[in-house]
Amino acid sequence: MRLIIGSFIFWCLMYIQVLVFYEIQDDICSYRYDVYGIFFSIYLSIESGILPPLIMLIFGYLTIKNIRQSKRRIRPLAVVDAVRPAIFTGMSGKDLQYSKMLFNQILLWTFLNTINPCVLLYQTITINDTKSSFRLTVETFVNNMTYMFIYLEFSLTFFVYTLSSSLFRYEFKQLIQKKILHRFVSNATVSNIT
Repeated sequence: MRLIIGSFIFWCLMYIQVLVFYEIQDDICSYRYDVYGIFFSIYLSIESGILPPLIMLIFGYLTIKNIRQSKRRIRPLAVVDAVRPAIFTGMSGKDLQYSKMLFNQILLWTFLNTINPCVLLYQTITINDTKSSFRLTVETFVNNMTYMFIYLEFSLTFFVYTLSSSLFRYEFKQLIQKKILHRFVSNATVSNIT
């Protein structure tokens, strides 16, 4: 619980700078100083483009390593060969599917969420260029589309899990049969009785 509260306070403090350095002019929210715009674009690129995939890859690797280590079991082979134990290091099918789901989730997240920081870096690099109204319109459109990719990732998680794991598909079918189809069968039985 303290970790959740601490995380909430940390991220509120990290973004308090937006309240200070942004302003609304003519119904447009923008930063006050070009230097801050450059800083904030680089900050967002690191905070949302580099750190999350790096952390996901590190913890994904540690998770797979932990699964492999937990599967190591030492068992004597036979009475005749009791001196040499056999070590089983293979992953079970369930663990393999979980690892596959994790890997696919990391790939999807990385692909869909690194587009926006790239656009932000491009805008930062070209901030002092003279831009036509058409170029500004295209940049705004592309920037807005990158946010669509970020939001799309949240809805695609279900499909990634469904496509990459037969265990997830089986559990999902069981859930549908128990929770939804059971209601229809119960309602049909009650209506036939009355």
